[in-house]
Amino acid sequence: MLGHKIKMYRTLNGWSLEELSQKVAEQGGKISKVALSKFERELINPSITNIKLLSEIFNVTMAELVVPQDYRVKHLGFRKKTSLPKSEQVRYQSIAEAELEKVQWLTEKLSPMLTEKIDPGQFSIGSLDEVEIVAEKTRKIWELGEGPIFNLTSVMERNGYFLKPISGDENFDAYSVVAEGKTGEFLTGMILYNKNYTGDRQRFTLCHELGHFLISTNEQKLIEKSANRFASAFLMSKSETETIIGRKRSNITLTELQEYKKYFGVSIQAIIYRMKDLGIISEQYAKEWYQSINRLGFKKKEPGAEIPKEIPEYLPNLIQRAVAEGFLSRDAAKRRFGIITERDPNEQLSEIEKFMLLPKKERDRILTDQAIAAREYYENDEELREFREFDLDVFE
Repeated sequence: MLGHKIKMYRTLNGWSLEELSQKVAEQGGKISKVALSKFERELINPSITNIKLLSEIFNVTMAELVVPQDYRVKHLGFRKKTSLPKSEQVRYQSIAEAELEKVQWLTEKLSPMLTEKIDPGQFSIGSLDEVEIVAEKTRKIWELGEGPIFNLTSVMERNGYFLKPISGDENFDAYSVVAEGKTGEFLTGMILYNKNYTGDRQRFTLCHELGHFLISTNEQKLIEKSANRFASAFLMSKSETETIIGRKRSNITLTELQEYKKYFGVSIQAIIYRMKDLGIISEQYAKEWYQSINRLGFKKKEPGAEIPKEIPEYLPNLIQRAVAEGFLSRDAAKRRFGIITERDPNEQLSEIEKFMLLPKKERDRILTDQAIAAREYYENDEELREFREFDLDVFE
């Protein structure tokens, strides 16, 4: 596990073995790229000194680097174009796994103050038509009703599917991983997604990934198609779509489509796709619209106002609560999650915080005095001395 974590932190930073070896040298250490490779493959173990040095370079604690995960990581895969470089794929996988580790650690730590998340479970399907039922059941379990979902990111994070927007390659949409318990139960999900895309594309992508979490199938050809169908059905429920657009349409205008785009928070292309699936329009009419979209350049930029990008707020709010309740320190919130929390003006400083505000010379003096006192105490403790002597006899 230590080797896996070393590789995870190296690749999420985009460093080669040679580059990490150079960074070690810059910090006054010496680890060759051959040794690093052996660390990662767990052929040899790094010394405590090297573990400390690597943790400093990775900006994590030694515990974060050394302590093994008590859950199983399942990689669900990419939503991407085939031209995404392999090195970038590895980097995104490592980022997603590291972010999953953070939120899994946090949710375990804060379990006393969290409401129980509702896991819809996993649905096994054999056809695309069954996906419609999965979307309806998920909406019902999460009490979302039939209308548009305006706060998609909050809905997902409240139910254990955490989100991490990053600035990514134009060929990258999203990557998902899940933490499973010893018996395979769902613990936490993490979706890493590209924040550079439009709001409607992000929303569809997130629901596509949610589909991968919830749907299982033995039909290889259904894996991506079922995720797309789920995203469409989850964002545009059958009953609401038929109420707003109609059950049968022989003609539809661009102005109408722009209004529906604002209402449902999805792209014009997704609306046409959904209408075709529900039989509201014919496949031929949908094909004509797709051709018009290509001809007019709407695949790159659709007409009308863009759908605003949603900003995940649940996790930052959770961290603020955790700090306020004393479950998490401000330093940990800043270092692990990049979130700076404000101090309550009525809150008193802890003894450690008071100590850290002292000048360095004063802190050194106090620590020296405490070390001398501790040494004198242990040297004069008869029971401890007998225990040490007995312990030495055993090893001799």
